[in-house]
Amino acid sequence: MAIRQFTLILELIDPDIFYFWNYDPPVKNVGGSLDVILPGGSLHGISYDKLQLLGNGTHTVQFDEAGRCRRGLRPGVETADDRLLRQARFELFAERVGAGMFGQPICTLLLALTPGNVQRISPFLSATHIEQLQEYAQSIGTTKPKRDEEGHSIFSSSGTTQRIPDENLEAIRKYFGPDKA
Repeated sequence: MAIRQFTLILELIDPDIFYFWNYDPPVKNVGGSLDVILPGGSLHGISYDKLQLLGNGTHTVQFDEAGRCRRGLRPGVETADDRLLRQARFELFAERVGAGMFGQPICTLLLALTPGNVQRISPFLSATHIEQLQEYAQSIGTTKPKRDEEGHSIFSSSGTTQRIPDENLEAIRKYFGPDKA
């Protein structure tokens, strides 16, 4: 068992605990770990409850990186909008801690900004994200045939394409674009 010191960044969003840890001091060319812990889970021997007590922010901790991690279980039922909101908040967290992939947050946001989520997600957006969404909203047509013709999609590096749902396009245009109240 090799106990080491780590920098641990936590963001508590009930019931999720988003985390990113890295070596302290950092090890050249070696990244950390980014994930989520749920009730009943643990991070290298630090229980969910202890992580909650640590609270939001940056902490210096010690643990055995070879120690077991358990994700835990999500309590209750999660709606599709709840899942999309959680994914968007996780991508925003990853970006804030420097562990996100370029372009990933905006792609996740375009899929998560459903009519039911647009106002739930907006408080967590940075000025840069708002600006990007405002710019994107300008490209969204006013009618469904026009939007279909424009082909709003997200392309991944794996070669897959995901179409942005029309209801999202309408919500983005209404909330961030020329149609905003």
